[in-house]
Amino acid sequence: YRQRLFDTNNPNSSFPGKIYTLGGISKVGLVMTNENGFYPMTYHDQFGWTNLEVNYDNFDVALIGGSFVEGWSVKQEDNIVSNLKSKNINAISLAFAANGPMVMFATFKEYVMPFKPKKIIWFYSDDDLIEMQKNLDNKYLLKYLKDDSFSQNLIQRQNEIDTLMTNYALENWEIQKRTHVRKYNYKRMIKLSNIRQKLKFYNKESKDKRIYEKASVEINQETFQTYNLIIKKTKEIANLWEAELYFVYIPSKYKFESYEFKDEFNKNLEIVLSMAKTNNIPILNLEERIIEKSKEPISLYSNHFNREGYKFAADQIALFISDK
Repeated sequence: YRQRLFDTNNPNSSFPGKIYTLGGISKVGLVMTNENGFYPMTYHDQFGWTNLEVNYDNFDVALIGGSFVEGWSVKQEDNIVSNLKSKNINAISLAFAANGPMVMFATFKEYVMPFKPKKIIWFYSDDDLIEMQKNLDNKYLLKYLKDDSFSQNLIQRQNEIDTLMTNYALENWEIQKRTHVRKYNYKRMIKLSNIRQKLKFYNKESKDKRIYEKASVEINQETFQTYNLIIKKTKEIANLWEAELYFVYIPSKYKFESYEFKDEFNKNLEIVLSMAKTNNIPILNLEERIIEKSKEPISLYSNHFNREGYKFAADQIALFISDK
């Protein structure tokens, strides 16, 4: 989880003394996790999003989502948006891991509305409603839903964001160096975890427990109603400049593994897809496409998609948004 809320002395702050950030630090490189035997380096653009060579004054398609859309954990040239660009689709990615629908809607208002692209792709994954339920009482994110004209003008405040986030990162790094890092490195030596990662060993019991804990989260009625409101408002706002809105479901790896507790995820998915359908939003269900076209669906994944998985997703998305 990223630190988003910072104290600020900016008198133009929409929240008194606070700024709630959505993007990251501009023009930096960050290292992602090791899921495929290496640690990918990603470059962040002028607003802190994971894009290479992006021109915000000239793009056609905006992708809004979480870790799959950010491109965990492959080389940047192998993620969805890079694959789309290789097909001459002028797209940008506005995504970070663990971004739930309320963060995505705020991102839409701050970073999509000002530029008015022709097409917007809204992504949904199996963890989205769980992430959203955690944010239902977040007064900063709720402001975007309750006030149609609300904006923090984040695209004009990137220097401020860079300073606050950089200082926060440096302060925490000093703390980490004094405590956690030495202890953590020692534990890694004892457990030989580098070798374990390369050999792709993992604790299946621990993994099963994490997935079960997610599957056992009961999504309440308020969460469904709020998600429906977000989808409806996104559609209405996109209509103001006659943009096309698309809905893409990305299935998690465990949808193709032998877990007995996937019914809850499937039930939530049905409800969400019905919302998109009711709002006349074209739907691409990548789970159906994977089952239809891949003999071994699991081969497209590490934990997130692997290189082949991201290419498959981009190929299907390219066909989807060009299909009239």
